[in-house]
Amino acid sequence: MRIVSGLEVTLRLPDTAHVTNISVRSQTDQPPVSSLIQQRRLKLFGHIIARAAASEDHSRALRAPTDRLPVDWRRPRGRSRQSWLRTIDSDLKPLNLGLHSALRRASDRPSWRRIVETALRACHQMMMMTMK
Repeated sequence: MRIVSGLEVTLRLPDTAHVTNISVRSQTDQPPVSSLIQQRRLKLFGHIIARAAASEDHSRALRAPTDRLPVDWRRPRGRSRQSWLRTIDSDLKPLNLGLHSALRRASDRPSWRRIVETALRACHQMMMMTMK
């Protein structure tokens, strides 16, 4: 289904047809779900971490890993090695941003929105290149 000027347009594909996700996305001009998730993750980062007061509990909990961890700290057994902030850090690498510079830039809302849109466009272009 594709939305054109507010109208839904169906692709009329039978249930038995073998159609790849890439071909459906190219027909509907929809970005990949992974890029939408990345965009929302970056928006949440800007909203919760950067613009929240540093004294609030959720801000302190999420800012703690950006500072140095205690020397004797170890990851608990069975816990994931990939944290939410590491995922954010990997989302920011194509934009040549680190967590500390992203924290500074996210405090300026219009600037952060441009960065998030740039990240979405970069991810979308990368996915389009892999489709060809």
